[in-house]
Amino acid sequence: MTGVQTCALPIFQIVGFRALAVVGPALGALGVLLAFVLVRRLFGVRYAALAALLLAVNMMQVWQSRYPTSEVLAQTMYVGAALALLVGVQTKVRTLGFVAGVLTTCGFLARGEGVVGVVVFGGVTVLLALSASHRKLVRLAWLGLLVPLPLAWWQAYGWASRYTTANSVPSARTVALALAVEVVAVVGLHLVPSLGGRFTDGPVRWLSANGRRLSQLC
Repeated sequence: MTGVQTCALPIFQIVGFRALAVVGPALGALGVLLAFVLVRRLFGVRYAALAALLLAVNMMQVWQSRYPTSEVLAQTMYVGAALALLVGVQTKVRTLGFVAGVLTTCGFLARGEGVVGVVVFGGVTVLLALSASHRKLVRLAWLGLLVPLPLAWWQAYGWASRYTTANSVPSARTVALALAVEVVAVVGLHLVPSLGGRFTDGPVRWLSANGRRLSQLC
């Protein structure tokens, strides 16, 4: 068992089935709303409306939202993490990096497959660390990522290890190695700022600046 399956019993005992049954639809609607805002900040209202519509009428989205499943919970966490990181980069509100990191690991806590999202998030922070202006945000993002990681790790590779193995989730050793490489890269870029170089720093600044312009047009 994993995700909602591992925590639904105590929640069920507290609030009952009827209250718990409302969580799925609420999270599904929240996921659609977050997707709209995310795409809007990147590409504008028209694309955001289309993306939200396609997600809202997707069969799997509707199906998973009918019940208190870990799938729709994890989706909300990941879209929320992406939005928090994007807004943090665009507005230079660095504490949003911490929020993004926490949400990413909470997605892993919801579902064992979410460990892939943790590794991808780490890779994104390495790219952001190439720009000196985003390195504080990266530090906070890793702090947020690591705070709930022991619990998520224990659940995926300890308590729910049978589920993890059955679903071909990358092994703990593989994930640990990938995270170690990303940590070394981020730390190296902090200790030796020149590693980023002008060639890599320029594109990151360009993407950040254009992201802000797109958000203003919306």
